Formats: sequence, C-alpha cells, structure tokens
Amino acid sequence: DLVTLAQGGADDLGDALKAFVAQNKCRGLVVLISDLYDPHGFERGINVLRYNKFEPFVLQVYDQKEAAPNLHGDLALVDCETGELREVTISKALLEAYGREHERYCKELEDFCTARAVPFFRTHTGIPFFPDHMLSELIIGLVLMIVLCALATVLPATMGPKADPLTTPEVIKPEWFFYVS
Repeated sequence: DLVTLAQGGADDLGDALKAFVAQNKCRGLVVLISDLYDPHGFERGINVLRYNKFEPFVLQVYDQKEAAPNLHGDLALVDCETGELREVTISKALLEAYGREHERYCKELEDFCTARAVPFFRTHTGIPFFPDHMLSELIIGLVLMIVLCALATVLPATMGPKADPLTTPEVIKPEWFFYVS
C-alpha cells in the first residue's frame, strides 16, 4: 500500500531499474513516471530498461515550483530526498539562470529519449486530475461523438446498389476458365 510507505531517502534510478529488471523476467512495456531529478543521471536507468528488452515509456512529472521557484534572499534549502542542507543567496539573476538550466535539462532528457525512439512526455502537477482533467476529457469525448453522429447522419456510407431479387448476377468464373478458352 503506497499510503504506508515513508517518503525520503536517496535513490539511484539506475539501481532501482536494475532491481526491477531482475524481478521481472517477462519483457514488455514499462511506464516510467518520475521527475527524473537523479544526481547520477537519467541515462543509465533508461538504458537498463532498453538493454534488457523492455520498451520504456517515459513520463516526466514535475511541480511548476521546481521549474520556477518563488524564492529570494538568504535561505537554507533542504533536499527532501537526501536531507542535504545548502545555504544559498538567491537573486533574480540566479533564478533566471536556474530556469534556463532546468529547461536545458528537460530538453536534454527529451533529446535523449527521441534519439533512442523512446516515447517521452513531460507534464506538471498544476492541473489536478479530478475534476479538471477528467472533465476536459469528457467534454472532448462528447464533442467528438456529436461530430461523428452528425457526419454519419449527413453523409451516410453507401454500400453499393440495392439488391434486386429479380436480377441474377453474372456468374463468377474461375481463373482456369479463361486459360482454357
């Protein structure tokens, strides 16, 4: 049960996926959902899946506050996974540089996946799944159904001429009939 698991602790994506590969001998699709902020890099973990005949599908999920934090001044930042403490002075120029570096990292991840034909998508946690995302998907589905029903009514598919029970169709002749005559 995920609710009972404790948060925190340093994880190495490569080691975690090696353990996954060792436990799962049946090859297939693996959906990797992560922020992929691994100090050891994301490449090794994705390659572990690829080299062991799995088909990775990478979904990077991040919080918008990670991409553009609203911080300033002298701060003590604590890494929630490792507990490491860093004292920093955050200025506007540093935040802009951080934003550019975050975008570069995400682009590097996307380029890595694209070059290896690994499906990749990136999303943020700013839009809640229920009800916002679910409602928008429902509306799109309903609009699509209405459009398809309207098109089927206005432009019905014709199957050919109507069958006439008084007319006998030409007998279908086998190929050998044409060779002999």
